[in-house]
Amino acid sequence: MKKFTSILLALAMLAAMTVVMIPTASAAWDGSSVSAGLVGSGTEFDPYLISSENDLAFVAKQVNDAVTTYAGEYFKLTVDLDLGNKLWAPIGQLKANYFSGHFDGDGHTISNLNVKTIDDSNALYAGVFGRVFDGSVKNLNVDGATIVSFKYGGAIAGVLNCTADGGSSSIVNCHVTDINIRGVQVGGVVGRTSQKKCSKDQLKIFGCSATNIELGHITTDDFASPDNGNHFVGGIVGGAGATTISGCFSKNIIADIYGTGFAPAGGIVGVLGADSQSSDVTNCYAVGVKLTANEGCHPEKTSLGGLIGKGAHVAVSFGDPNTEYNIFNNFVTDVTITNTCSVNNGVLIGLVADSIYFNDVYYVPVSGLASFGTDAYFAEWPFMEINAVSELSADKLNKGNSAKVWVDDVVLGHPVINVEALLANEPAFVDYFVENAEETTAEETTAAPETQAPETQAPETQAPETQAPETQAPETQAPETKAPETKAPETEAPNSESGCGGMIASGVVIVALLGMAVVFKGNKSAF
Repeated sequence: MKKFTSILLALAMLAAMTVVMIPTASAAWDGSSVSAGLVGSGTEFDPYLISSENDLAFVAKQVNDAVTTYAGEYFKLTVDLDLGNKLWAPIGQLKANYFSGHFDGDGHTISNLNVKTIDDSNALYAGVFGRVFDGSVKNLNVDGATIVSFKYGGAIAGVLNCTADGGSSSIVNCHVTDINIRGVQVGGVVGRTSQKKCSKDQLKIFGCSATNIELGHITTDDFASPDNGNHFVGGIVGGAGATTISGCFSKNIIADIYGTGFAPAGGIVGVLGADSQSSDVTNCYAVGVKLTANEGCHPEKTSLGGLIGKGAHVAVSFGDPNTEYNIFNNFVTDVTITNTCSVNNGVLIGLVADSIYFNDVYYVPVSGLASFGTDAYFAEWPFMEINAVSELSADKLNKGNSAKVWVDDVVLGHPVINVEALLANEPAFVDYFVENAEETTAEETTAAPETQAPETQAPETQAPETQAPETQAPETQAPETKAPETKAPETEAPNSESGCGGMIASGVVIVALLGMAVVFKGNKSAF
């Protein structure tokens, strides 16, 4: 038995010389390091794994260098990332670049984001992603960001867009906190959606939130020749064209509006219906909205609203196949508006430029502030059901809704979204929240990790974008000409910094082996 015990002790000493790598949150990024490649093959069931800031920087470099758009490929974030307030190049920051992959944050957080686009009319898009085009981002949080954009800015993406012939893009279950953004079209989550390319069935923002957001305009301190014409500002989206926005909320939104042209600002959306495109806002709320327009604004084109700054080109009734705009089951409370240059101010909406349909929309009145600002079409289109209430309740918001999508929150003092009930009414989003049962198969769990080397690919050729003022089609893109992707042999080992920063000695092994030795010594009949 002594001989056996000696063998066990020898094995324990050998084991003590080894280490086990445990994935942990990575250290702050140094601002320049880039991984050599990514683990994974980019398929839905074997996505590229983002396990360090260097990995995310690798994706940005591939897209911004026009190596690839990652069209149809999948990514998963495996750890929280700290970008350390180092200058970040958004994934798809130039006119010629965009991200077309599918990024799953898996509930992780990117913190200390710092973006400033270069003083160049080609560098228009700012956020973690610059422009998402026929792609998606889901389950991602951003905590702490300073973003200064020459044009479009949002914590998740500067622009969300798609191709007209069947493409689609979405931002789902993304939450941003403590964000400061300055630009021309800015929102807590995304700066601008669509630009005369999509329908509202193709672009979706679902289940997102923005909390403690400051939104402002750019000045000569930021850029030599800032664009101070139009200024679209929203708690969730600055300018929304052809978009379905559902199940979203904003809290503590502070916006300073400045623009010699159209300057709408709202707690959820700045302008709804940019480029005269159909859009919906449903089951959303805004709490604590403070909007200010004092300096240099246009007296007729500035509009401030607790829910929506400006509603443009909207149709007549929900359920009608010809309906363009629906705003239903929303509420807003705690609104403060200071606008010394315009009368287009409302607790719900600042300016209605055309017909609009409101149903089951509630607000807590504000002394001296109407529910609607200027509404030239109100008498012609009385298809509205707006309700001034002293207290908000789930029962009121659930009126006429077969599923109880709202529940009262006693702690917060106002109703909140019941996501499960909302999903039952939004089957198109089920895939974003329900894990695919086939995701882990025996073959996948036994497969060796795959490492992606940088791809070599002919740059994409894209026609320059042109933009007009407010009734704008900001981006007119020629069809993309892309050479086939030629991947280098996938032989390069993954970056050693990929989220395995924590190390523990194999003390567990030692204890276990020593324990076995004690048992065996005390019980000779153990075998």
